Amino acid sequence: EMHLIGQNVARFIFELLTVKMKPTTRAKRVQYTPTIEDLRKYRKAERTKITRNWPYSFNISKKNLKIAGSLVEQARSTMPSSFDNSWFDPLENSGGYRAVDWIEFLFFMLPLVFIDFITEKTSQLALVRLYTALRLASQREITSADVHKIKT
Repeated sequence: EMHLIGQNVARFIFELLTVKMKPTTRAKRVQYTPTIEDLRKYRKAERTKITRNWPYSFNISKKNLKIAGSLVEQARSTMPSSFDNSWFDPLENSGGYRAVDWIEFLFFMLPLVFIDFITEKTSQLALVRLYTALRLASQREITSADVHKIKT
């Protein structure tokens, strides 16, 4: 759990969301592929031209990333003392994060702050589903209903 979810998955999600803030990262900017509904919405004829100009799937502007970081800082005084993390802005202080800190980012900061700033709704939904599956998988006991939720 610590290495798979903490050091790998949670950290990679953070890098996906903050790719605009850091020039070197393991994450790559994956372009959003529009759905048929998106294409109808924008009423464009040439699909390839649209796809080329479509935004990054996990796009959060630099301005909104800074706002998200400040929201985390503002929430610090309301965090229970049971959290091991100091609850600092992860954009400024993630360099020394431990696996536990990354798990706290994934389970608390991501759903409460960062997901709302993602512009593409399908990308938001994908992260919510991943978050839910990882949250269930990290429980002490997993029921067959939990396994079904993880698979869907």
